[in-house]
Amino acid sequence: MPPTEKDCRKIAERALALAPTDDAGVSLSFGRTSNTRYANNEITTSGEAESVSVVVAVTKDGRTGRVTMNETTDAALERAMKRAAELAEVLPKDPEYVGPVPPQKYPAIVSWDEATMKAAAAERLAGVRAVIEPAAAASLGAFGFFSNEATVQCIANKAGNFGFHRFTNASYSATVRTPDGAGSGWAEDASWKIGEVQAAALAARALQKAKDSRGAKPVEPGDYTVILEPAAVAGLLGFNLAGALSARNAEEGRSFFSKKGGGTLLGEKVFHESVTVKSDPNDPRRPGQPWGGGGGGGGGGGTGFIFGGFATGAGDFGLANGPMTWIEKGVLKQLAYDRYWAKKSGRELTPSATNVVLEGGTESMESLIASTDRGLLVTNFFYIRVVNPQTMQLTGLTRDGVWLIENGKISRPVTNLRFNESPGVLLANVLGMTPAQRSGNAVVPTIKASNFTFSSQSDAV
Repeated sequence: MPPTEKDCRKIAERALALAPTDDAGVSLSFGRTSNTRYANNEITTSGEAESVSVVVAVTKDGRTGRVTMNETTDAALERAMKRAAELAEVLPKDPEYVGPVPPQKYPAIVSWDEATMKAAAAERLAGVRAVIEPAAAASLGAFGFFSNEATVQCIANKAGNFGFHRFTNASYSATVRTPDGAGSGWAEDASWKIGEVQAAALAARALQKAKDSRGAKPVEPGDYTVILEPAAVAGLLGFNLAGALSARNAEEGRSFFSKKGGGTLLGEKVFHESVTVKSDPNDPRRPGQPWGGGGGGGGGGGTGFIFGGFATGAGDFGLANGPMTWIEKGVLKQLAYDRYWAKKSGRELTPSATNVVLEGGTESMESLIASTDRGLLVTNFFYIRVVNPQTMQLTGLTRDGVWLIENGKISRPVTNLRFNESPGVLLANVLGMTPAQRSGNAVVPTIKASNFTFSSQSDAV
């Protein structure tokens, strides 16, 4: 059974009691994962694993040493604290360290499901068969995975802060390919409740996309009206929107939200008026974490680090998350301030920009297609890379199904394309949106937008 809050508190107290300084912290993570993988219409692996991760941190005069291990015995904790203190002696001083995180009031987030925690191969079998059996019958190939996990996390420091959180997650992904390898279909979903992952419907979608992608022919690169399905939208927004919302990045002229000549675009219209971007760890569609790094970082001095599974700026891990509205009806309403930059700027500290929620509209996929004279319907993007953080420009490839739309109807499949575009341009050129739904770690709609740039054709499938 996973450890309780009482169990975690005892381990944390033992660890902190062994710390040689008054500024020390510990992060605990206990996980259980179970998965089924399949390829070429056969189950290839099925297994379970349990993990323990412990990170201790010791700070002396602004110098922080950290040690990661997978033991919770007194002897192991003592060795780790001693080693962390030794590292702190030789590391450079962080000029932006603002002290340990004070006691926080964390939101109570409902994201634990017993059925998801306990699910094993037998409970996943029907979902796997839903794609491999019809794929084999249609001479197609099915590839993917169905997994579930449960995680218990705890953080504590000698300043009196303590946090406990547990969550579950189930994820299903199906890729179906044609025998010649030229056509591909894909569908995916994830939820903290395994019962919400509709494997049969996802399998049917991937199968149909694969069949509909047969005989794809190229189109010329250029600027197109696009209809991006939620996975494609989530992929674009997930790369550098949080960094762009950093107040430090914006005020130092390194962000999409920096104003030419100095200052920021706070209070100004930056996107189409239909666009509202929030983050809310309590959103039931995709619950988030009760704590994060705070303010989205910014990265001038101070080193980023992975602490208990999170990449944060030094000294800010453990700040309480909460609901925030970043963009409202196209207007930039808030930037993210970490502790150092808030203190330097004389501003209020904000939670970090996590669990992005882009509220959608009232259109349907059918109405978006019907209103399009000529455009492209895109299933997903992959191999996305940052080109220019200041403009949020990205590059990447379409994947698992692209179709040409002509005169309000899907006319034919097309081969893949490379894009060079900024999510800022996408959100400024919105023509319509469906209601938002969960996709990956975000909640986003299908978006129709104009003038989306595809720079070249691609041989990728």
